[in-house]
Amino acid sequence: MFPFRRMVENFPFRRHPVQGGIDFHVFCRDPMLNRAMQENEPEQEHVGLEHGAQPLDALMIDLGIENHFLVCSSTDQLTHKVVSKARRGRELTHRAQRKIHAAMERALRQKGIERKLSLSDLFNYRGR
Repeated sequence: MFPFRRMVENFPFRRHPVQGGIDFHVFCRDPMLNRAMQENEPEQEHVGLEHGAQPLDALMIDLGIENHFLVCSSTDQLTHKVVSKARRGRELTHRAQRKIHAAMERALRQKGIERKLSLSDLFNYRGR
């Protein structure tokens, strides 16, 4: 057993100085202490990363297009993970949005639907 591990097990928690003098708590194995410390800490918000369900999701549901069909119709390197993030509203880069836009237009052509889409038809935010 490493001496550092023994030290952590003997103390309920350690305090590390962080920039600005704020203490960061490293939780121990004591569940009662962990629960008390978690109740006193404010919850962190995801600022600017989640944008909610996107118009892309509603469009794909209406047209009966699944993630796999969109990935297969893409000529770029598009993954299921990126399509899933796009539908959920997790913030993507502008490049990833363009890949999804191109794949969506190609998927519509494969289904025989003549429709032009813009990025604003698929996403309600501009990628970073």
